[in-house]
Amino acid sequence: MKAYLKAAYVRVSRLLHHTPLSRVRWVASLHNWLYGRLSFGDRVSVGGFRLYVDPRDRTIAKKIALYGGYEPFLQGVLLRHAQAGTVVIDVGANVGLHTLPLAGKVGKSGRVIAFEPDPENHSLLLKNLQANGLLSRVTVYNVGLSDKGGGALLYQSAANRGGLSLRPRTLTPPSARPSLPSRFAWPSAMTCSESSPPSPWSRSTSKAPSRS
Repeated sequence: MKAYLKAAYVRVSRLLHHTPLSRVRWVASLHNWLYGRLSFGDRVSVGGFRLYVDPRDRTIAKKIALYGGYEPFLQGVLLRHAQAGTVVIDVGANVGLHTLPLAGKVGKSGRVIAFEPDPENHSLLLKNLQANGLLSRVTVYNVGLSDKGGGALLYQSAANRGGLSLRPRTLTPPSARPSLPSRFAWPSAMTCSESSPPSPWSRSTSKAPSRS
């Protein structure tokens, strides 16, 4: 029975997508409530990749589950510019929605350097790279980039697990929970050397943690 309800929910969601009705507040609230109740889980498929997501997310994970993707135009632009053997920098990699196809595009001779300051998103990013066999092509740093190094408390939107800000009032919805303290690195200090990453950065290219 639940499978039929989920199928009907997805069908109605796609019909309402990008329509004025979908922007009505009570409709959006009901839509989010039903998404949570129907339990879409923590795994989705997009573009041929398996993606682990945070089931609490009501933005990126929800849109992938319902519409089959997120920011397809942006991803298309990125993939047109990435070539085999090149180095691509992904700032704010989140759980790897763009990191995975970029790693596939640059190939074994290329490299993606990904930065993600939120610890939970960083863990999912590593898990997704490992699940898709792309961990060896990506260097992951658990830091954000700033005009100066140091640490700061990031705030995370309750509806968008990728929505992070130093100022909680800038988030939507404005009620946001503090993320764990995050570190920031100064990009001009960056080096692409695989053997000696900058000491203030946490580099992760090995075993991904399991959250299954």
